[in-house]
Amino acid sequence: MLQISKVLSIVVYHGGYGLGKTHLLQGICNELRSSRPTATWLYLSAEDFANQFVLALKSRKLDAFRYRMRQTDLLAIDDIHFLASKPSTQEEFLYTFNTLDLKGRQVVLASDAHPREIAQLSEKLVNRFVSGMVVRIEPPDFQTRCEICRRYAATLNKSVPEEVISYIADNLKSSIRELQGDC
Repeated sequence: MLQISKVLSIVVYHGGYGLGKTHLLQGICNELRSSRPTATWLYLSAEDFANQFVLALKSRKLDAFRYRMRQTDLLAIDDIHFLASKPSTQEEFLYTFNTLDLKGRQVVLASDAHPREIAQLSEKLVNRFVSGMVVRIEPPDFQTRCEICRRYAATLNKSVPEEVISYIADNLKSSIRELQGDC
């Protein structure tokens, strides 16, 4: 991821519920913290971005909000689809994105849908998002689901028979969260 940041300023991960998009964003932030301790980064949900923006407007602290969002080496935003049908928040995010992009900074986003499929997302934002790398997160295959079950059971110090792991992995295919719940 850190090598990609030298080439691309935007990466968008999208996929269904429970596939690890939030976990991936948090992992990127943790890796940056480990590899570049002096780097600044910010991880928040799009809802938090919107709420902080509205609060900054109401409290007349927009400059402080903008400074905080735009002075990072990495801005990681989860659930970017939340900005749909919020035109003023989308416009503020566009300016934030443009500022970071001009500085050669990294923006990493996660969404339930491809940017082009998010209804009521401004065309300007969609164009910015797809100008970088857009990655679809697919549900894991059978072998990966089995390994997830094994590793999750190990973290709980549980011994789960291989037949049970195979049964669970064969019957739960769409969500890692659901898979872990049954392991």
